[in-house]
This record gives sequence, C-alpha cells and structure tokens, in this order.
Amino acid sequence: MSKGKKIDLAWEKILEEVTAIEQEVSKKGYCEIQSSQIKKHGNNCEPRLACKIDYRQNIPKPLEERGLSVLAVRNGRYKIARTDPFISIDETQCEGLVKCGPFRIPDHIQTISSRSINSESKALDAAFASRMLEAVLGEEVDLVLRGREFCQPIKFSLPDRKDGNKVRYHVKKVQLEVDGGYEGKDGIYLIEAKIGRRDNINLRQLLYPHLHYESLYGKLVRTYVLFYEPSTSHFHFYRFRHQDKCLSDYRCCTLETDFANYCWNDLCAAIDDNCKTDKNAPFPQADSLEKVLAALLKLDQCGPLTKEELFADENITPRQYDYYASALRWMKLAKSSRGPDGVQCLLTGLGSSLAKKPMKETLFEIAKIIFSNDFCRLFLHEEDPDFPEEILRNNRLNREKTTFGRRIETIKSWKRYFRNHFPE
Repeated sequence: MSKGKKIDLAWEKILEEVTAIEQEVSKKGYCEIQSSQIKKHGNNCEPRLACKIDYRQNIPKPLEERGLSVLAVRNGRYKIARTDPFISIDETQCEGLVKCGPFRIPDHIQTISSRSINSESKALDAAFASRMLEAVLGEEVDLVLRGREFCQPIKFSLPDRKDGNKVRYHVKKVQLEVDGGYEGKDGIYLIEAKIGRRDNINLRQLLYPHLHYESLYGKLVRTYVLFYEPSTSHFHFYRFRHQDKCLSDYRCCTLETDFANYCWNDLCAAIDDNCKTDKNAPFPQADSLEKVLAALLKLDQCGPLTKEELFADENITPRQYDYYASALRWMKLAKSSRGPDGVQCLLTGLGSSLAKKPMKETLFEIAKIIFSNDFCRLFLHEEDPDFPEEILRNNRLNREKTTFGRRIETIKSWKRYFRNHFPE
C-alpha cells in the first residue's frame, strides 16, 4: 500500500473513531489531538508523517473533504481546524520580468559550479558565493543558521474558512528547520529553498522560523522562499510577508553557466531509435519535465528511494508518484528494485551518467531520448499529427482510452518545455 493511501485510511479511521474532533471543530472552530491518539486510531500510522502536509496536493482526502487542516502546536500535539494554512504562489509574476544577473561564482571556488547544484543547500551556497544573496537582501551577510531546533513560544491566527472567525494558534517546542539563515548589520534573513517551482507552500515552513527568530533577537527578521530551476540556472526569490501571510517582491536571478549551446534543429536531427525507451514501462503521463529532472538529481544525490521519499517534497498528489517514477523508467534513466523499505527507485548507469553532466547537456540528452521514440517524434514538427496504427501498437497505446489524451498532453507539454530551452 502506498504511503498516501495509508495516510488517507489512517485519517478516515481517526475521524470515525475520535468523534470529538468534528464535534469540537463545529462548536469552537478547532480541536487539539495528541500524537498518541493519531497512532492508536490511525492503524499505527506515524503521526509525524500523517501530519506533514507541505502542499495542498498532499492533503489527506478525509481532511480535504471536510475542509480541515492540521498544524503542529506542541511536540506531539496538533491543532485541527477549518483553516487554510497554505500560501498560493503566482508563477505568472515572472512573465516579462527583467532578470537580475548573471551572477558569477568566483574563479578560486572549485567546490561549487552551475553544473553541480543538485540540492537546496548547494543552491543556497551558489547564491551566497556569487553574491546573488547580497543583491537580493540588500546588504553583505554571513551564514549563521542552518538546521533544526525547537521553537520558542509563538502566536498567530488564521481565519476560519466557514465563518471567518480567528482561530488562534499558540505554538511551543515544535521542531523547525532553516535551510539557510544569514545575518548582516541591518537584519537576519531566513531562506527556505526548493529545487524546482511550486504553486503553493505550507506557511508552517516560513511562519514558524520567522516568529521564532523574531522572538529571540532584536534585529529585523526577513524570510524568503527560493525556488531553483536546474535546467535554466534561474533562482526565483519571493519575500514572505508574515503579517499578511503572503509572498511578494518577486525577483528572478541568473547564474553564469558554462552550458553548451544547443538548438531545436539539433534535436530534430536526433536518431529515431525506439530502443532508447522502455516499452515495458507505462507510456509517460507526467506533464512537468522539471519535476522529472528534479527526481533524477535527487536519486543521484540520495541513492535508492521509495516513490514516497522521492516525491514527498513535490507538490503533486500521491497518485501521481507512479506517473513520474514511470517516466524515468520509460527513459531508461531509473529502474525499480525491492529494498528493505519496499520497492525503491534507483538510477541506471545511464541515469547516473546524465545526472552528473552540465545541466543543459543533461536536458538535451533527455530530449534526444524522448524524441527518439517513434510516437513522440510525430510531434517534433506538428502539434496534432496523425497516429499510424503500427506506432500505436509499438507503444501499447489505445486511442480509445481516456489516458490516451492525457499522454498526448504530456508530450506536448514536454515539447513546449524544450522549445523554451532550445532556440531555433
């Protein structure tokens, strides 16, 4: 059973057996529950995992259907309420915006380069070493914080989604984590970093550290979110406005790269070779190639992972984990193997080799794999090609099934992605 399904079943059972939860929420807008109750009534589901909901797409179905949220308020204690603890991110803010940079990593630094950024910490280190952070933050800073600690008593409120009344949260000794904390003469700057873009984020990841460090020191505290796009070396910064619980002041910075230049015509000249894709793996149904790329880098960095471990930090639903893992298998970049924690994904030799190349080269090699497939190749020069029956049989595709249209949309999405990265 997948982790997502297990958590759904756990919450269904918890809400059925602990009837006081919905009664109290209906009466006063919230209910607090102990981790021991979650474990007892949730089929021994680990409370930390059951309550770690980083994106809207990860909300367990029983909670989503009832309009409920869960936030930690003590070590081992959670508040369930009719609130929305997620911040929406407007990705259209970057359209037409002049980018800052390119910033350059100094020549004497050999341990960081544009081709080696495959984790949040490396993205932050590259931004710091290239003085990109100082340009965004507005002053010279030093790295002073990184890692986990337990928060001081903090308070905040969120509106009840039903009646608009304030639901008050009093938080104490909850474990928090800072990806990067920097200090300058004028302020302390906290940065939550992610590989790849997101369209929402749980405010717990931003608000708890912000209020915690604000309570400890007299300096101004500012919190930012950084989304790093490996395929473009773009660093997307948003400032977190804790009073309004929103993101603003978007800036996009670029890092100088040594990427080779590739063009769309080079891709069109790629060899038609169905052997480069695995016909035994499901045909791709995973629209975001950026997430496929992020999974490749994560497997290279961490080694074999279960699907839940691989995609838990992506804002996709658990049902989509299979789609993205299968896309890697279809490209022969990853394979499945049974490990001590269940079925795991691990890189093939080809996947490991591509993950270590300069990112633009990795992306071009992936494009060549995709469009070497005879079905995908139909889309190179046309948006709506005809589909010969022989090619459909080669790829085990049935035009009558509803999944057929979704798979076409995946290939079209991938094509748009490559067109944005490889000019004519």
